[in-house]
Amino acid sequence: MSYCLENGRELAVSPYRQSDQWNIEMETTFGFGHIIQHEALPDGRSNIILEGLGIASLQEIISEEPFIIANVEKMIPERNLKEDENYQQTLDELIFLSKRILLREGADESLILKMNQIKNHFYPVDFLASIIPFDYESKQKILSTTKSWEKSLLFLEVLINLNLSE
Repeated sequence: MSYCLENGRELAVSPYRQSDQWNIEMETTFGFGHIIQHEALPDGRSNIILEGLGIASLQEIISEEPFIIANVEKMIPERNLKEDENYQQTLDELIFLSKRILLREGADESLILKMNQIKNHFYPVDFLASIIPFDYESKQKILSTTKSWEKSLLFLEVLINLNLSE
């Protein structure tokens, strides 16, 4: 982390499944970005705010000491759906269903009101999928899909199932 802070390099964040084992297999799909805020904690750990720049896929690990350095392939999402009426209607439905879930989970009303601005986000479906609690495998599948329409339909299916289960 210090290396990325000092050199302005990108940092990857990979989810992992909770396990009793020390040898946790690293995921091959993960988010990456720049550290925009760093707070050192008294116990040696750190809190960081990462400006997400996208999703990447691991190609090859070059070194694991003193930290993992790897070649990755950045997954470039489609961005040409802003004018597509069907996509916009689906995005509206994703926002509505996400709000319902977050309210049920006890989210603050100010967050719910700010979600109306999500349509201006570069990656609205990724953002919504990252803040809604649902199963790991589905989340990874959605976040690693580069086709915006396909991604939105996958997420819509998850949200409908979550809303039906309430």
